[in-house]
Amino acid sequence: MNKLWALLSGLFILYSCNSSVTWMDEQIDPGTKSNIDKLDKQVIESLSAGDYSKAEGVFSDKLKEIDKGGHFDSLFSQAKERVSFSKFKIRNQFYIRNSVKEKDISFRSGLSGDHDYSLDFKSINKETFATVGYFEDSLQILSLVTIYGKYGDTWRLNMFHLGIIRLMNKDAFDWYERAAGYFKKGCFVDAANDLDLCQQVIEPGNKVWHYQKQKDFDKLSRQVWEATNKAYSFPLTVSQVPSKPKIFKEFPQVTKQGYFPMILYTTSLKMSDTALLRKECDAMHQVIGKVFHGLDLNNEYIIYRIFEKIPSNNDLGVNYEFVRKTH
Repeated sequence: MNKLWALLSGLFILYSCNSSVTWMDEQIDPGTKSNIDKLDKQVIESLSAGDYSKAEGVFSDKLKEIDKGGHFDSLFSQAKERVSFSKFKIRNQFYIRNSVKEKDISFRSGLSGDHDYSLDFKSINKETFATVGYFEDSLQILSLVTIYGKYGDTWRLNMFHLGIIRLMNKDAFDWYERAAGYFKKGCFVDAANDLDLCQQVIEPGNKVWHYQKQKDFDKLSRQVWEATNKAYSFPLTVSQVPSKPKIFKEFPQVTKQGYFPMILYTTSLKMSDTALLRKECDAMHQVIGKVFHGLDLNNEYIIYRIFEKIPSNNDLGVNYEFVRKTH
């Protein structure tokens, strides 16, 4: 009995020494939250000013060591035109107290929701706080993830990540879901385009961010890749058009109005005869739904770029772009 009690006591002590408590959003102590909000504001105002030095005092020594070669100066400068504190909205906040410093942490927004995610990283402090926020915009919505550690009585920034969390107000799950719908209808190119956009927003917090539906994203990506490679071989000759142009690439192109399919193809016509090129593009547009099933039905516009030959390296050569409305 004494040996059993000793064993149980040992297990209790071991558990207690490695225990942790996590709070999320409104569960967090208002005072702690207020301190972090002030630090976040300082970081965001520094980003919007494009001046790294204004936020340097918030950085931990560990984070400062990472900045070799002026990386942060460049990042803050690039963020200047896209970051504004007035547009910043908090999505989630997490606060954890550990009994040990070195510990793998997983902050989870939820376990079963379609848009749920986790932040997974190694904590180097007994107290850690993370903010997940975003900057309101119309086309590309940036996220900001900040992760602080407490050093004595002072909070310092250990990690931060800027990334795109939504395109056209759709996050990774939204693009995955639409891609799955297109794939089910046999619209492989539209499905591939949406998965391309999904990949652009799948890690708004860099490698620490993981969507709970990640396995579903990966499974669909494999299925679409296999289907498109089986259905199409590039360059693809469009035999329905008399001049037989050859499509060598297709991808989603960003415009001020949104994302639309961009089709690159070569022509056998003279590049100097723009009127004839325009007619060829019209003929291409008339049959594009037969070449790529559903492309003319699922998109308001399709963008075509014509080349004399497939460009090599950075030499695009002479080329022309035409935009066609589908409906």
